[in-house]
Amino acid sequence: MRKLLLILCIFTLMSCTKEVKISQLVFNKSLTVAYYDEEPFSGKAWSEDNKTVCMTFEEGKVTLIKVFHANGKVAVEGTEFQGVGKTYDEQGNSIGLHEFVKAYPAIVNEVQHMATNVLYDESLK
Repeated sequence: MRKLLLILCIFTLMSCTKEVKISQLVFNKSLTVAYYDEEPFSGKAWSEDNKTVCMTFEEGKVTLIKVFHANGKVAVEGTEFQGVGKTYDEQGNSIGLHEFVKAYPAIVNEVQHMATNVLYDESLK
């Protein structure tokens, strides 16, 4: 009986959690604050495929951005929407930005495409 109750609780919690996509967020013009349902967003938002990009926000501000290789390892990790933090190869080894851009142009293009398609609202603070 306890197992059944635990399973029901887990299922209920999972069904109440709303998965937010980056494309559903609206940013202010300077891209420093993200809003969801007209409120500053806190939590994680994923790219449409649920595996390429994950952004973590607190009160609308980006606290962490991770871009992933196809094998699930981190490719890029940083805290700014524009700019780069740390870059990694498919094995998880740290590599320079120039080397990363040459080795992984598909990831670079995907991130640039996503960044240029971000919605922003000039009326937001």
